[in-house]
Amino acid sequence: ADGDGVADTADNCKMLANADQADTDGDGLGNACDADIDNDGVANASDNCPLAANTDQANHDLDAQGDACDSDDDNDTVPDAIDNCSLVANAAQTDSDSDGLGDACDPDLDGDGVANTTDNCPAVANATQSDLDADGQGDACDGDLDGDGVANTADNCVSAANANQVDLDGDGLGDACDPDLDGDGVLNGKDNCVGLANANQADFDADGQGDACDPDDDNDGVADATDNCQFVANPNQSNFDGDSLGDACDPDDDNDGVVDAADLCASTAVGSIVDPSNGCSIPQLCPCAGPRGQTLAWKNHGAYVSCVEKAAETFEKKKLISEKAADKTTAAAGQSSCGKSQTKQPDKGEAERKSDHNSDDSLEKCEH
Repeated sequence: ADGDGVADTADNCKMLANADQADTDGDGLGNACDADIDNDGVANASDNCPLAANTDQANHDLDAQGDACDSDDDNDTVPDAIDNCSLVANAAQTDSDSDGLGDACDPDLDGDGVANTTDNCPAVANATQSDLDADGQGDACDGDLDGDGVANTADNCVSAANANQVDLDGDGLGDACDPDLDGDGVLNGKDNCVGLANANQADFDADGQGDACDPDDDNDGVADATDNCQFVANPNQSNFDGDSLGDACDPDDDNDGVVDAADLCASTAVGSIVDPSNGCSIPQLCPCAGPRGQTLAWKNHGAYVSCVEKAAETFEKKKLISEKAADKTTAAAGQSSCGKSQTKQPDKGEAERKSDHNSDDSLEKCEH
């Protein structure tokens, strides 16, 4: 009847020529005369995909073609067949974690197993979600890890807050994270002067505080700044000769030029003339009370005078005193009462008694 070469008994459109007998939806009615070619319930005239069943008529990019028959659903010029986000426009096709799903539609951009919505570094993989400064930005993407206001690139302690950036030893590592603050090669935990370089760790008084930072090195209760023997305990600070060294550490306590080890008279009055071979003055070599080193008195006055005379001669020979001074010293000894008998003597005048009393003093003055 329609002259299309197909007998009416076999023609799926008897009154409309359709030699190809196309029947997309297989409903027995050829496309040429089928009002709903794809049999999706939407008439061809209003169907955005007349040849592809799409009852919902979904059309993501709102163009003239429904998604069911649109080769580019998001209209980003990338065909759906190769588009890593077919329903989200992403012409660049960026895929940070290379998982085949573009960033534009990937719920886990960095592929670390943490959803973007809860990931503190959504674009940087950090499955542990560590956040040192608890600022909500994960360490993997935080430009200031310790939150001290100093950028990681300029921070001398990236993981330890130290806004002041103090670096005692100037080694580029801030004090807040430096295991050797003073740079002396001894770790802080074992350093007896953490903030003061002292590689030898000297600790004279063994109090756990190194000499370099110990205000009282000998632990005698006297601060080093005023201690006249910094490394020898001497709380009384005795200093016979009044120099800068206390007796405890002074090699020459009486400052007579003879070291204590060789000085037979270590407490000679300061300023006295002494024999450099023994460190004794004439009065010390010939004490009025009796021969030096003995508990007995002089045998007699002459013995005392003889001792002084010999000592004076020795001092003169060594050019310690002049001949005149030697003579005066001997004369003063002769006028003294040293070595004289202690028995009762006839009463003397006041002047004579006074002369005897001062004879010893006169000897020492004469020597000086």
